[in-house]
Amino acid sequence: MEEWVDETVRRILTHRPRRVLEIGCGTGLLGNRIIPELDAYCGMDFSVGALQRFALGLDSGTKAAVSLVLGSARDLDLVPTWEYDCVVLNSVLQYFPDTAYVSDVLLKASRLLQPNGVLFLGDVRHQSLVTTHHLWRAWLSSPDDMAARTARDEAARRAQSDREWCAAPADLEELLRSVTGARHMETHLKDGRHPTEMNLFRYDVVGYFGTGRPLIQPTVWFDWSPGLLSRFSWAGAEPVGIRGVPNSRIASMVDAAANLESASPVERMGKLRAGRGDAEPGDALSALRRLAEEHQGALVTNWAADRSGETLDLALVPPSAAADPGPVLVQWGRPEQ
Repeated sequence: MEEWVDETVRRILTHRPRRVLEIGCGTGLLGNRIIPELDAYCGMDFSVGALQRFALGLDSGTKAAVSLVLGSARDLDLVPTWEYDCVVLNSVLQYFPDTAYVSDVLLKASRLLQPNGVLFLGDVRHQSLVTTHHLWRAWLSSPDDMAARTARDEAARRAQSDREWCAAPADLEELLRSVTGARHMETHLKDGRHPTEMNLFRYDVVGYFGTGRPLIQPTVWFDWSPGLLSRFSWAGAEPVGIRGVPNSRIASMVDAAANLESASPVERMGKLRAGRGDAEPGDALSALRRLAEEHQGALVTNWAADRSGETLDLALVPPSAAADPGPVLVQWGRPEQ
């Protein structure tokens, strides 16, 4: 949990907001961390108990103006009109009933932003990986003597009864663009190291509504291949894009799900797991992250290009282009080489 909070707080504060509205603030897990950096904070939640706990935990010495508002995500006419430069909906979209509700909330939230504001959507469930997630859970938890067909059926039942709202990154970007008029979107993998559902199967999207920061355009794009790193030399002078990089964070989960789906119906799970072995694919993502660190640059991920979620696009940004404080924004158009 601490890793999750730290990452989310860092991603919000990298935008250097001064006035934040958090929809679905809960007990203040994020709010208490970001309030000391702000001039004003409004937290909104439908739970009286959560807001009471939040209020009791507030630092009495805070200099920021703080307002806690009871209401649903659609009741945004109740919040103070503080010309917010950041609106946060973190780990709450999955509880909305449908896309129409999501659209309504996003539209109302965007109207509360000042012209150069940002809309931060955190911990969004990746729709294309919902089935993979449930198959992976079945792979890990099924007793050794359970037949593969039974494990598959249980995974299918869980997936069918999973009613939480989810979206593929490309669909959420398009929803943001069409509903709110956001000028630019960045879709990021979670960076947490622990192999949790939150880190592996969710993502963050940030919608930008102004032109305050330039978009970095990679000067050249490479298509990923297993031998690319041995041939690739990044001198750190120009931004470079790489397309179709295997998402090594979920590779073993995707492989396990595929093994379970293709297994003989009567094969036992213990034997199936033992036959798979412990070999893991090379971690291309970590190798590229190390490359960026060696050159003191930035690695920016984009999970919107491949609907399956199994690959992503990356930009390696040199220090000269990533030196300014604040987020690194990339023009993710993928020109043909």
